[in-house]
Amino acid sequence: MKLALFADERVSSRDVHVTTQRGVITLRGKVDSEAEQQAAAEIARIIEGTRDVSNQLTVVPRAERKAVERQDDQIVKDVKREIKNDAGLKKARIHVRADDGIVTLTGKTPSLETSVRASETARRVSGVRAVRNELAL
Repeated sequence: MKLALFADERVSSRDVHVTTQRGVITLRGKVDSEAEQQAAAEIARIIEGTRDVSNQLTVVPRAERKAVERQDDQIVKDVKREIKNDAGLKKARIHVRADDGIVTLTGKTPSLETSVRASETARRVSGVRAVRNELAL
């Protein structure tokens, strides 16, 4: 999939991250325009074996990119710190990613309660606009 993005001039694939699980392609990262966001989804849909496409790309014009990336880096640090300092989350293996203030939590937690607690903890961090909880039990 990443090769297909590289080959298509409509998408600046450098900031697009691709994962595939059971035929579902997930696109994450930042693109310069809605046209680029749509083109990436079109490319993903034509890949053989694709059942669905989850387009989680964020449109951030290149001129605003540095400010957004700096903010996302700080959000990730803050969320990781809050998770680490929460005794109820110590046994969870949580990975944190942020795209334009939208935090995605991945990894494993021992229970649904721990998963919910992680979302609530992340949501309280300054600058977080939304939380996507993709934690597995």
